[in-house]
Amino acid sequence: MRLPSKASFAITLFAILTSVFVSAQMYALFEDSARNSSLFNVMEAFGAIFMGFLSDKFCRRKTNILSQFIGLALLVLIYFHRNFLPAIFLLGFFYNPLPILRAGLVDNFTRFPRLYLLMISFVVQFLPWSFYSIYVATPSKTMLHIAIGMLTISFLGTFFFFRDKRDLNVRERSRQSFATLVHSSSRKRVFYTVIAFFMMQGAYFFTDNLQENMADLPGFYSVISAATTVCVLLALTFRDISHVSVLRVNYGINAALSFVPLLAIYLFKVTQFDTAFLIIMLSGFSAFTLPFVYDITMNSINGNYRGTACGVLDFAFSAASLFSASIITLLNVDRFFCYSVITIGLFGALYFQTKAEKKPKAIA
Repeated sequence: MRLPSKASFAITLFAILTSVFVSAQMYALFEDSARNSSLFNVMEAFGAIFMGFLSDKFCRRKTNILSQFIGLALLVLIYFHRNFLPAIFLLGFFYNPLPILRAGLVDNFTRFPRLYLLMISFVVQFLPWSFYSIYVATPSKTMLHIAIGMLTISFLGTFFFFRDKRDLNVRERSRQSFATLVHSSSRKRVFYTVIAFFMMQGAYFFTDNLQENMADLPGFYSVISAATTVCVLLALTFRDISHVSVLRVNYGINAALSFVPLLAIYLFKVTQFDTAFLIIMLSGFSAFTLPFVYDITMNSINGNYRGTACGVLDFAFSAASLFSASIITLLNVDRFFCYSVITIGLFGALYFQTKAEKKPKAIA
């Protein structure tokens, strides 16, 4: 098998872009159905773990090609049968190449720093969402045309150019025990980091209940996505600092700032508090942490299971969204409850990330 080339690097990034673009189109189709949007999110969450593990256990290239082929077939079916929900949900589960692509990017191009590669992957991932307002305003038939065209190019490019170094030793990898997933010396750190990550993302997604009429403002989601893209780029300037320390400081700042709306609105009775700015700020801080969380996790994971690790983190990201949406829907919570949960979630993230940073006490 040929080793990864510049063409492999380019098609990996294009496949990430295409994957997110297709996902955005599905959410645009569900603009008026929160239930269907949540179900699609569930399928994406579990599909991330499944496809990531499948690629680690067998072959990244073949799993990647299979995922995109199934995605293309289902997308064509959706084009002709727009309301065929089983096809849409199966698309969320099987067309889930992000864990495969991100793990491959890190493993195949080791001449670049891992944080740099992760940062690039997240910039490409967030970029399509910056144009979400355009997707909603454009006829769905036109957007599906574009999505099918992009996925066709991505599939063909992956078939001819995508290579993965790990696939050279696929037989040896398939015999490895899943118990070796996490290095024993790093289990505590990665465990607490993932919990803190989940709580941070949950706090951010809880702001959905604060948006009220903001979702109808032109370009609101596009502004959020643009902010996240900029903050991911800024993360690269902190690459030489301990990642767990960067996360702890980030969560600490967020926890401190989360008190502001509680004090302003409920103690000092400020009626003109800018909730939209708070949401954009939290989205930026949330995105800033992503390359560091993924880098810490990949550094703690057996290199043969990085696809699974990326799938687990993608699952945690989606699960935080689903958890927040479920509480908001079931309890019909008010604004004070939302602000309080956001503050508790951020302080919880700070607490667990602090535990992740602590070194074990020496035995006398």
